[in-house]
Amino acid sequence: MSDPATSPLRSVTNAVSGIEVDIVADPADMYLQSQLAAPDNFEPVVSVAQRILAADAVVLDVGACLGFVSAAMSQVVPTGRVVAVEAGPHLIEGLRATAAQARGASVDVVHAAVGATSGEIEYHADANGGAWGYVAPAGTGLRAPATANVVTVAQRTIDDIVIDCGLDRVDLIKLDVEGFEVRALEGAQATLGRWSPVVVAELNPFCLWRYGRTLPQDLTDVMRARFPHLHAVAPDGSVTLLDNESAISALLGTIGVTGGLVDLVGSTTPVDLPARFAVVSRAVDGNVEPVCHRASILSRVLRRRR
Repeated sequence: MSDPATSPLRSVTNAVSGIEVDIVADPADMYLQSQLAAPDNFEPVVSVAQRILAADAVVLDVGACLGFVSAAMSQVVPTGRVVAVEAGPHLIEGLRATAAQARGASVDVVHAAVGATSGEIEYHADANGGAWGYVAPAGTGLRAPATANVVTVAQRTIDDIVIDCGLDRVDLIKLDVEGFEVRALEGAQATLGRWSPVVVAELNPFCLWRYGRTLPQDLTDVMRARFPHLHAVAPDGSVTLLDNESAISALLGTIGVTGGLVDLVGSTTPVDLPARFAVVSRAVDGNVEPVCHRASILSRVLRRRR
């Protein structure tokens, strides 16, 4: 732990899907700044959890970043448990401090990348913000940007993390790992088969291809094969049921044309999701936009196609 007198880390308060959270991070982090620009940030996985999880549920926050989701989840499951998994070495001190002051359930921090196998992998840390670090599999030829520092970090499977943490159940897994979502699911087969947790995975076409060398349809194929119930939650809170190939094709086609991203919600049993989650809005250049760190154009196009 660094000396508080010289550490750049500071505690700030913000809200995630209506839940007030305390975050310890470097004020210069551009991702933190983007979150603090709004009084409340819509996070689909937190809104989903508020509707479906019991107070004693167990949550894996894979790709925890600064800890916004983990801090909120600790209040959603106050008598449960949250495990925050993060690869970025530069984020761990702040994440642990955020976990220590969580207002609900205990939050355990695991410093590791997540993949299909356990071992080691290169992590590219972007100095501009904690949200933009990524892991790069060997042989992809990815070049680190000028603002990145490349370090080797431990890689663990979700199945191994569950064993290491002594979890006796898993109710929800959040996956936001900058294009490594397919590999993360490959390393979670025992966990998925044993407890059938709900999985909320970010579908970010840029990251899937640029960093994971996978395609959006690779992730939708894996999610659809594993989960008979699949939804997409857009940045404006709208929910689309992906119950057939036509719906998935429409989603992928829209993303391909307009860009943007969504969160996929997969479950083995039906989940009670609304047609639209409530999202705080603000005026941006004369237009009313959802307060969310994700672009909203995709959700608007999807609504027109339904």
